[in-house]
Parts: sequence; C-alpha cells; structure tokens
Amino acid sequence: MLNQTKYQTQALFTKMETIKVKAQQSEEMVTEITRDIKSLDYAKRHLTASITALRRLNMLGTYCTARHVLTAPPAPPPVC
Repeated sequence: MLNQTKYQTQALFTKMETIKVKAQQSEEMVTEITRDIKSLDYAKRHLTASITALRRLNMLGTYCTARHVLTAPPAPPPVC
C-alpha cells in the first residue's frame, strides 16, 4: 500500500512537471505570436500612412497641372 502511494505521488509530480513545461511553452508561443502581431500592426500603420501621402501627392500634382493649364495665357489665333 505504501509503495503504491509513493508511486502515485511520483506519477502526480511527473504529470505536474509536464503540465508546467507545457504551460511555459504555451506562454512563450503566445509571446511570440503577440510580437508578430505588433510587428504586422506597425507595418500596416506605416503602409497606410505611405498610401495616404502618395494619394495627397497625386492630388497636388493634379491640382498643379490643372492650375498651370487654366492660368496659361491663351494661344494667339492662327495667322492665315
């Protein structure tokens, strides 16, 4: 009876140790995934800012072209 109790106690400690190791591995995995998500979030934020800047630059170029066309002096009539 005492040997069986010792064996069960040892088995219980072994299972506890296994659970502890698995929990630590899971925690490390969650930390790694969180790090990856943060990295992707920063990349998305910078990409969005870059796209916005390019759109604004395009609008500015369109405005400047239109302004140049509209403010150009009229061409003289052709001489026949």
